Amino acid sequence: MSARKLLFVAYFFPPVSTGSAPRNIRLARYLREAGWEMVPLTVENPHVIPVDPTLLDLLPDGMKVHTVRHVDPLSWLEALWRFIGGGGAATAAPPGERSGERQSQNAVKRFLHNYVFVPDRAVTWVPSALGRARRLIASEKIELVVSAGPPHSSHLLGHLAGRTTGRPWVTYYGDLWTHDSYVGWHHRSRLNLLLQRRIEAFITRRCNGIVTTTETSSEFFRSTYGAACPPVFTVMNGYDPDMPWMGEGAEAVVSRPKRREIRVAYAGFFMGTQTPRPFLEGLALFGSKHPDARVRFRVVGDFSEKYAAMPSALGLSDIVEVTGRVPYQDALAEMRDADLLLACLPPLPGSEVKNPTKLAEYLQAGGSILAVAPDGELTGIVDRLSAGYCASPSGDSVLHALERAWADWTGPGLRRASREAAEQLFDMRRNCARLAGFFDGVVRSASGS
Repeated sequence: MSARKLLFVAYFFPPVSTGSAPRNIRLARYLREAGWEMVPLTVENPHVIPVDPTLLDLLPDGMKVHTVRHVDPLSWLEALWRFIGGGGAATAAPPGERSGERQSQNAVKRFLHNYVFVPDRAVTWVPSALGRARRLIASEKIELVVSAGPPHSSHLLGHLAGRTTGRPWVTYYGDLWTHDSYVGWHHRSRLNLLLQRRIEAFITRRCNGIVTTTETSSEFFRSTYGAACPPVFTVMNGYDPDMPWMGEGAEAVVSRPKRREIRVAYAGFFMGTQTPRPFLEGLALFGSKHPDARVRFRVVGDFSEKYAAMPSALGLSDIVEVTGRVPYQDALAEMRDADLLLACLPPLPGSEVKNPTKLAEYLQAGGSILAVAPDGELTGIVDRLSAGYCASPSGDSVLHALERAWADWTGPGLRRASREAAEQLFDMRRNCARLAGFFDGVVRSASGS
């Protein structure tokens, strides 16, 4: 029996290398096993997002990634500003004039993001992608449209594609929309917030189903929209049980000789409101209070410009390393080699519902988790699995967590989740089998059968 097909519209899809990339790869692999073949539609020219071509090798055999170009007016403006500015020292304006130009450019960007690019910059992708989506629905005999966000303009595309072709449509929220702590909502205008909430409500009331990555995210939709909320399903961000490196991490960690230092690693990029500040401040406090203890921190990715000078300012240059962008497989190897794996969320509303994709990889790599986050899904999972140490996003709290970790490091050993406990929550073969059942139900309900 041939698999049923779903159109998966997502701006962030491999080779784009964000937190959603591993999740989308696993969805593609294990939904196929469960009877649903994914037909992905994405952009060929994503903007301001890291790209890793090796991710394409991890997609299922024979899967074609369909792409369209994103016509992005802001890129044209940025290119025009660079051209006018001359781009070289010989033609550069004096510092005061350059500062004034930057302020003017930032004002234009704020205006565009508040009143034109709504709900987000990727909204100008929708017109060019809609025709392609409709053609794919017809040619591939698509039974279900699934839109993945963020960026949440993908849901506008999903709505239009489903409505104009008569296909049921499910929204998939890797992160929530108006309750997302990764978005700097305090920089948005009141009108923008009002528009975002109105569009979210419009999308929620018209889709045939909602998928989220945590139970508290699902409850957000149920409690916010009540009787108008369609069926909601939770599928946690999990790991790929068939990846060659999977399952080897815990045994390797336990069997290797104990080192004289704790190696802390963070895999990813600090973008948006994500910040390393609380952890770095706690690390500095730990170093000053325990000068004989040895802890090193390795960022497998990159700081943004606004955080690049922070290690030096805190006197941590000798123990903080930043690799820059590395291929996905190299990042997995770095996770295996670390002792403590840092997962952090900003101290903002919305963090309490998040379960970062990297948590599942961290757990199966066999390391101990250091969760620096407000109380919520992330800290609850780490506590429930006895998988490591939790701290609130403050220097003092991180200091105390590092002290507990150091005491265990020099004594019985760092806390780690058992493989069996992690599999119950994070095995994506199991999770996708359940998700496929939800998709089956959405299609049956939409057809009236």
